[in-house]
Amino acid sequence: MVTVIGENRLTFESQAAPSAEPPTIQREADASKENTIAGGPRVAVIADDLVDVTDVAATVDGRAFVAERHGAVRMWSPENAESTTVLTLDDVVTERGTGLLSVALAPDYERTGYVYVGYTTATGFRVARYRDLAGTWAERAILFETQPDSVYTAAVVRFGPEGRLYVALDDEGNPQARVDLGSLSGKVLRLNRDGSVPDDQPGYSPIHVADVRRPRGLGWTPVGDRLWIANGADAEAGSVDVARLDMSSEPRAARRVVVARYSFPDGDVPGAVALYRGEAFKLWDGDLLVGLLRSEQLLRLDLDPADPDAVTSSDIVLDGTYGPIRAMTVAPDGTLVVASERQLLRLAP
Repeated sequence: MVTVIGENRLTFESQAAPSAEPPTIQREADASKENTIAGGPRVAVIADDLVDVTDVAATVDGRAFVAERHGAVRMWSPENAESTTVLTLDDVVTERGTGLLSVALAPDYERTGYVYVGYTTATGFRVARYRDLAGTWAERAILFETQPDSVYTAAVVRFGPEGRLYVALDDEGNPQARVDLGSLSGKVLRLNRDGSVPDDQPGYSPIHVADVRRPRGLGWTPVGDRLWIANGADAEAGSVDVARLDMSSEPRAARRVVVARYSFPDGDVPGAVALYRGEAFKLWDGDLLVGLLRSEQLLRLDLDPADPDAVTSSDIVLDGTYGPIRAMTVAPDGTLVVASERQLLRLAP
């Protein structure tokens, strides 16, 4: 199905707007903790020939899929050190930072083989579903399209904990677009897996969160049902934002609103974010992992169990040895798959 942008233009004002001066996350290395540099995870380099990585996904059997901006998805498997190209888009546009921007595996991928990609075309932005057929992605179905006034240079496609499809789109460099409910730009959208709008969406609109700048990752916390958004930027510092349901609204009209925004020292920019759930790093369970572009660090943010909107501390997992962190995902076995500018890494205990 195709989602069409409505003609009516509305104004959205957050009921709980974040502070104009967000708190700054401090980076601390503590050798006594499991996930810091001195006592940290083992880092294995899976590949060192990546080209302009935008996203990564991992499977139960240990394979890793890497999306590259020019329109290719490459696969690495534990049995083969060389990559295999499983998809090459023939309608992708890569001008001015556009291109293949995100890849996600369906929650039932192991049964259906369904994979989803988000990318720019000559007419706008598209989310397409493919089926993984013995190492080749085929049977394309276009599920969602939108035509912004300008081009998207950042977008994220993910599945939420309830199995819905989430699509986060940048604001086209226009702050007004973030708060305009007549535009899908600068929003996180919530969709069914076929691209249609869920019946429980307010006003049957796909808009789930407004006030998004350049989304580079999404993560859901099990406590308090918070959505964490990695917001990148070009001319301004990036942040990680936390959104929750606006409880002041009627249930039928409730959307999520950004209630807290955290910045980084020296104007650093997040390139990826993941909420850790797994057995490999027991001390990380429930923590937020953030990869940074300028300092090239990977941070672990300790979230306050008593206040789901609060970060209590942060520790350095990777210290910048491997380059800017472009993408990451928690693999089904609990290991962490991280893509830097040219390298694909696996972090294990």
